[in-house]
Amino acid sequence: EIIDAAAKARILEDHSRDLGIETVEALAIGDGANDIAMMKRAGFGIAFRAKPAAANAADAEIRHTDLVTALYFQGFRQDEITSR
Repeated sequence: EIIDAAAKARILEDHSRDLGIETVEALAIGDGANDIAMMKRAGFGIAFRAKPAAANAADAEIRHTDLVTALYFQGFRQDEITSR
């Protein structure tokens, strides 16, 4: 199923509400223009190997590493991260 930008933003709001948090307490990760609304609504948006529009709209960008880097943005230390 393809989910558009409005649906992604709405899903962020729904999940935040389900978790009892404000959307500004959420982190959103995206790679394209249809992720911009979601990243803007979240408290912190990360563009992951993203197209220019998403990268320009995000608070931070991950270009060369994997998504573990998002954990560092959230304040986790290496010794708190387990790998499989």
